[in-house]
Amino acid sequence: MPEIAELRALGCSGIIHAKSAWQAGIAAMSRVLSHPCRDGSLTGVEDQPAGFEERQRRIGKPLVDRLARRHGAKVAPDREPPAQARPRGIRATARRGVARR
Repeated sequence: MPEIAELRALGCSGIIHAKSAWQAGIAAMSRVLSHPCRDGSLTGVEDQPAGFEERQRRIGKPLVDRLARRHGAKVAPDREPPAQARPRGIRATARRGVARR
């Protein structure tokens, strides 16, 4: 992989390493999703998942809202949905890492 200085000399102004982003996403998902199986809760990784505002920005909600207004459609309120309790009868199993009824 050429160094950034070499790429700039060739006229490149930015580089996207799709493979690196993909691998980082996999690592982050693994870290967050395996935590409850190991420790029984999300305590300790609560700050790892993206917050609601970042989620809305990443999925392009502001653009979707502008397009909806332009075309006369109703725009859904931009607020975080209420927290929902885990469905009854589901419990995490640290031993196997799967939900059981």
